[in-house]
Amino acid sequence: MTTKPVVFHFSTAYTKQNFFQTLAAEHIDCQTLLGTDCYCSAEAEELLQQQIQSFSPSGIHFLDSGNYHYVSKFWLCKIQEPFSLVLFDNHTDMQAPGLFDLLSCGSWIRYAIQQQPLLREVLLVGPPKAMFLQDLQALKTQWQGRLPKIHCLSKEDLKSGQTESFFEWMQASKLPVYVSIDKDILAESAALTNWDQGNLSLEELLSWLCLLLSARTCIGADICGEFGRETDVLALPQAAALNSHANQTLYELLCSHCNPAST
Repeated sequence: MTTKPVVFHFSTAYTKQNFFQTLAAEHIDCQTLLGTDCYCSAEAEELLQQQIQSFSPSGIHFLDSGNYHYVSKFWLCKIQEPFSLVLFDNHTDMQAPGLFDLLSCGSWIRYAIQQQPLLREVLLVGPPKAMFLQDLQALKTQWQGRLPKIHCLSKEDLKSGQTESFFEWMQASKLPVYVSIDKDILAESAALTNWDQGNLSLEELLSWLCLLLSARTCIGADICGEFGRETDVLALPQAAALNSHANQTLYELLCSHCNPAST
């Protein structure tokens, strides 16, 4: 089965990127939906889940800026077989819930673990080691149920080349993966986002993805990390050009593994 990519428009970011002008995709307009920026209200969550009810978790999904990374959780909850989540991100996205325990861009992995029992492994690639250890300890302390296996290839590991844990993880299981990519893992020379960023080049990220996708079956993938600061008019053209190139390059790599329809 082929699946068109799905593009969420919480902002106008994609309308400024050349890549999306020729992409044959399903577009979901969320610009008038309230309760979505960083935190997702219960009402917004229900409406967003209704909008993707007929879509498969396979294929590639574009989620707009990192403020809306919590949409990944909705796709994970549609998967119907045991699987692993691999997150490429400059943050852990498994922090303790904040405002009124609402689903958020910083805590969505916690909610995915709670609501999707088929999620058996989580591999985080890119967050600082201290952040990962802190958030993991808090999760273990507060969690009442059975946690999936949670691993990390930290920012420091990537920088130092101490990446043996990545290969050990790939060899330890053959579960299919769902891949989530926040472009804030990239250096500002490769993408511009509205969050603090890592220092990977686009070529390095592609290399890690190639290694992963050559070893595991890919169920689906999503990409976020658009600029998200429309008031910064001087940076908008540069952000649009960089992010359009990064999105197209990542899409072309993922296409052969996540089985979306061709453009």
